[in-house]
Amino acid sequence: MLTFIKERPPLVVFFLCLLITSLTLFGFSFYIRNSNDIPDSDAIYDWNQLLKHMNELDVCLKEKPLQQNISINTNSLIEMSTVQTLVNVDVTYFKKYSKIQGLISLKGWHSMCPKNHQTPSSFEIFFEIPKTPANVSAVDICVNLRGPSEYLPIFSEPNCLVSSIPSQIEDDLPIGYLNTTRKAKYDDQFCLGQRFTKMSFYPQKNDLIANSLGNNEKSLIFVHLLWTSCILIFIIIVILIYGILHGDNSKFDKYIEKCTNLIQHR
Repeated sequence: MLTFIKERPPLVVFFLCLLITSLTLFGFSFYIRNSNDIPDSDAIYDWNQLLKHMNELDVCLKEKPLQQNISINTNSLIEMSTVQTLVNVDVTYFKKYSKIQGLISLKGWHSMCPKNHQTPSSFEIFFEIPKTPANVSAVDICVNLRGPSEYLPIFSEPNCLVSSIPSQIEDDLPIGYLNTTRKAKYDDQFCLGQRFTKMSFYPQKNDLIANSLGNNEKSLIFVHLLWTSCILIFIIIVILIYGILHGDNSKFDKYIEKCTNLIQHR
């Protein structure tokens, strides 16, 4: 065995790398299994990509029909949640309404790790319009986004605070309806005869997002890491057996060679 180690240093280095990797994967697998709060990096990535997607949408404003329902929750088994985020809007178009309700299209956006087979087609959005001076054209508003909880972040502290500026609810203004579409999927009939505008969602600090891996995700990662570790251990055992047998064969071959030379000299 010692001869085998001396004669094949690259294989020995490879063996040690496999051993260290397998032990590391074993450690990670049990860490994943026994830890409670493991940050979900997919949720952070999805939220940043979602904000980028919403900034690329064209926004259409019109007065909300009385009987129009904007709820997207058609399945009682899907858990819904609401998050707040900061957005900059052009008050020139929004100030004719007391508050806004509508839908944010998700066409063109895909979750990095979708929890279901189908990504929701839209999120609900609703917010009140603050009273602003006539010379102010843009204002930051804390808006509410509502959708399936598995596609929305959990914040460790308030992501934005509702403005202390009085809203226009008391002014008896109509409720506005907001709809969106992607520029790449532009439709001539979209917002026909209505007002086009834009909304700018502010980027967020990743350290405020407190999403953690669920039990299903942790179990899946644990099983994958454990199986990979077991495969590496199997390869290590094969290398060990090969080294032991090869070492014995080398001694046996030298003995045979000596005997052969002795016979030939006689």
